[in-house]
Amino acid sequence: MLSRSSTPAESQRRLSKCLPLRRLEPLPPAREWVHADGHLPAGSLELLATCGSPYLLETNGHSHPLILLGHGGHAALTLGSQCFDLQVDTAVILPGQCWKLVSEQGCSITLITFDPLRLVTTARAMAPGGWEPPSAFHSPLNNGLSLPSDGDHQSSSLVIALNLLLPAFLQVGSLGESFLDNFLLDQQLYRLLAALVFSSLRHPQPSPIPEPNAPSTDRRLARVLDFIVLNLDQPLSLSVLMEQSNYSRRSIHYAFKERFNCSPMQWIRQQRMTLAMQRLQEGQSGRTTVRAIAAECGYNSLGRFYVDFQRAYGCRPSVVLRGMASKPMNQGE
Repeated sequence: MLSRSSTPAESQRRLSKCLPLRRLEPLPPAREWVHADGHLPAGSLELLATCGSPYLLETNGHSHPLILLGHGGHAALTLGSQCFDLQVDTAVILPGQCWKLVSEQGCSITLITFDPLRLVTTARAMAPGGWEPPSAFHSPLNNGLSLPSDGDHQSSSLVIALNLLLPAFLQVGSLGESFLDNFLLDQQLYRLLAALVFSSLRHPQPSPIPEPNAPSTDRRLARVLDFIVLNLDQPLSLSVLMEQSNYSRRSIHYAFKERFNCSPMQWIRQQRMTLAMQRLQEGQSGRTTVRAIAAECGYNSLGRFYVDFQRAYGCRPSVVLRGMASKPMNQGE
């Protein structure tokens, strides 16, 4: 639901709860300020819808990238020396840098803040074997991107699909996060975002022809990957994965080796570590514990969780939870 604000100061206070605002100013020709916005946090996603009087908005740098979707009217975006136009059925991906937006009367926009780690994990699960995200220098997550791309009808269709999914996401999300979890809408949203952000997912290279009688990676593996990501808090054994996929033990090992160059259990551990880092960073406000996050990531042993996390990231999970991951650890700590 959108809430109305009658003054720019009121709008700025509301928007500052979810955006690192530097300033928000009304622009002519509006004689009175009419503005509405709505905010929906959903795990690692945050949605902010806004519309109303013309305004100039500037932000400070922020921790996560975001995507802006245009639903009506027109807005001009500036990111450093880059300029983007935002209008109906267009999108702009912005990295965690300062940016400026100038909107017209009645311009309607949705901003989606997302977790880049989960986006890359989702992309790898969707992609053909051997796919890797582009280097930081070429990544739209670091440089910004306007969509749909010229001549790319697939990106145009994906932007429209994203706009169609958002109303359902907002309606279900208004009932509570558990409803989003049950309907897997956040997973669908991440899949659409991954396909939009990484053009190589839309134009994959043809896979090599498998050797005769060699097991292949197919839709069964995609179902297994989705099952793993949705059940990281549960015991996941090779037998469980074989039951989900109807693969033999040898075939499932081959499938993961071909796609990810690791074993199934190694891939599960990687996903659990990615989820653990995400949950620890989200919990830095002090409303959770390392033990609770370890259990959420499928660890019954807190000691095992500490060992795996420090091996993956080079620091203890308690350090990240306190918001001190960038500081060196004291030996006596």
